Amino acid sequence: MSDHDANLDLLIDRLDLTPSGREVETIIREIVEAFDRSWRGAESDALPGDRLETAALMSTLAGELVALLAGRDREAVARFLRHKAPK
Repeated sequence: MSDHDANLDLLIDRLDLTPSGREVETIIREIVEAFDRSWRGAESDALPGDRLETAALMSTLAGELVALLAGRDREAVARFLRHKAPK
């Protein structure tokens, strides 16, 4: 975890944000399954490589979900990107 914008930018730059043809429900189910696997791995001291693999999968799935949702409502994405959070 990091509060540096450059780290988030790097993560996003590595994602394929091309909308897939998969159903939103399928992607969400896979995200939940990956999160559960991650949680169980944390509780059972899973190997670092296994944890990294699960984290990478969740990142990929989250990118796929964002791309799919953004592709459906580009105006909503534009409004979100223009929004500035209060300080």
